[in-house]
Amino acid sequence: MDDRDNRLIRRAEELSAHTGPGGLPTGQLIQQISADAKSLVQMEVELAKAEAKVDFAAELDLAKGAVVGAVCGILGLNMLLIGMVFALAPDLTWLVALMVGIVLIAIAAGAALFGWQRAETDPMRTTRTTLMEDVEWAKRQIR
Repeated sequence: MDDRDNRLIRRAEELSAHTGPGGLPTGQLIQQISADAKSLVQMEVELAKAEAKVDFAAELDLAKGAVVGAVCGILGLNMLLIGMVFALAPDLTWLVALMVGIVLIAIAAGAALFGWQRAETDPMRTTRTTLMEDVEWAKRQIR
């Protein structure tokens, strides 16, 4: 073995024993980073699932409100049409049909408004925000 080989062997030993931040050998640091990255991805997936469930519940409320609003709207319009037909009759039955129609249309408007207000306007906002923060953190760690 010559002097060059000895220097290469010493340098290889130095590199294998090199410690990074926290005094851990490089191999352990890489293992720790990969374990942390795996844990981070798992937490992000769980956050996305939880947020998707919440967003789905909000959209389901919107759909329920829309269905109730549509049904009541159709019934209300039907009662108004019946009221117009009864208006041809000599008694005041048309007035009752007209009042029921107006009440049903008011209920339809209220249900539609309720459903619309419950709609999710910015779905999965928390997940997107944390993913952006994680990407920025990872970029800073690489530098």
